[in-house]
Formats: sequence, structure tokens, C-alpha cells
Amino acid sequence: MKRLILAIIILFTANSLISAQEGGDERIRRQLEGRGLKFSMTTTNDFKMQYETTDGRTQLIFINSKTEKYKNFEVREIWSPAYKFTDQVPAIVANRLLSNSYDKILGGWQTHTFGGSKLASFAVKAAAELEVEDLINIIESVVKTADAMEKELSGADDL
Repeated sequence: MKRLILAIIILFTANSLISAQEGGDERIRRQLEGRGLKFSMTTTNDFKMQYETTDGRTQLIFINSKTEKYKNFEVREIWSPAYKFTDQVPAIVANRLLSNSYDKILGGWQTHTFGGSKLASFAVKAAAELEVEDLINIIESVVKTADAMEKELSGADDL
């Protein structure tokens, strides 16, 4: 009996790992599909969405499948790019992003390399397990913040 239970646990764990690798975090997938939201998957199994803003602009948003833990708290990153740079963020832009971060209740600006591009992105690190309404609210907040900054800094609509 113990061997049977152990075999079931091993199969369940292996199946969960394969599922997560093939299609991203199932918790997020269920929520997005349940709301009829369109998404694609990145090569790193993160969720990628193109969100249409109220003024006819579009904004990319990413929901990371990979989560991090601090003690018993599991978090995931939800982020959207707003500014592309080549070497370093210009000082005037960096100061603007820092100033904007201070005004935010959730999230902040960060820089990173993604797909060969250096980006300044707005990110919220939220609980990995969110109610769908909370996930949608965070997505909308991240999109609104990143799109407004992209418009302010470059006037473009390409991220």
C-alpha cells in the first residue's frame, strides 16, 4: 500500500512539473482562460498579453510563471515594459522613473534585459495565488502605469 501511495505521489508530481513546463503556471492559465483573455506563451513559459488601453494604444504585459518564495510567502512578477535603452538609462529618465515609483501604492520601476533588449519596466510582485479580480486589477494597474510612462517618455506605442 505504501508503495502504491508513493507511486501515485511521484506520478502526480511529475505530471505537475511537465504541465508547468509545457504551459506555464496552471493557476494563471485557468484564470486567464476563465475570463476569456487572450495570451501567448514566451519561450520561458511566461504569459504574454497585448492589452488595449482606453485611448486606442496597446501595451504588452507579462505574467511570470516562475514564482519566488520568502519563508511561506510565494510571489510572482507581473510586469510591462515602457522604455527601451541601449547602454544605460539616461539620468533624466532614471530620475523620472524613481520619482514615479514613489507615488505608486503597488509596484515600482526596474531595469532588465529581455529578449536581447534592455528595458525599463513597471512591475508588481504579488502573491502567487490571487483571486481572479485581484489579478485583473493588478494587470490593469501595471498596464496603465507602463503605458502612461511610455507615452510620456517617447510618445511611441511600440512596447
